[in-house]
Amino acid sequence: MKNKKKILISILNFVLIYTLFSCSFSKDWIEAEITYTDRETENLLVNPQNFSYYTYIKSKKTNDAKSKNLIPENVFKIKGKDFLYIAMFFDEANYGMESWSFAKVLAGENIMLVETKYQAKTCSCNTSGKFFKDYFLVYEDYFVRIKTFKKTYICDKQEIYSFIEKYYKNSYDKEFNNIEDLTKLIRDINN
Repeated sequence: MKNKKKILISILNFVLIYTLFSCSFSKDWIEAEITYTDRETENLLVNPQNFSYYTYIKSKKTNDAKSKNLIPENVFKIKGKDFLYIAMFFDEANYGMESWSFAKVLAGENIMLVETKYQAKTCSCNTSGKFFKDYFLVYEDYFVRIKTFKKTYICDKQEIYSFIEKYYKNSYDKEFNNIEDLTKLIRDINN
């Protein structure tokens, strides 16, 4: 009787472990068009992960192929049916060190609202810098960081108005107080 319990418990443990690992790591691969920095394009399957999309995005040619990592230094953008990632370069003059990140586009096609994590150095004592998660408005190679309070409420409205007026030639009459309002505004001016 004791042996049967041990065997049953072992089988249940195996099934539980197999189920947990097979479900947690199996994310669907999604078709996307990759545009490299030399503007060449390639269609690949990608698997962006929320915890790592800013440093790399896994890709492969077919479901059976071995995956490789796409890094922002080599990629201009990754566009799928329902998503867009763009590469951003953070310079030493403004961020204390040079670093690259992928940014997830939340709204827009010309002027874009993006979210990313990037590496910056805040003091000379920390040579490797630290990661920050922020929102940015992006137009081509120009971008401005959106300063927020509690990651929601926007503090630097005038800087954002100036950025939009500089790169958006038409008039708009929307106010914004938080990221949700700004997302709606960016969607409206890009339509």
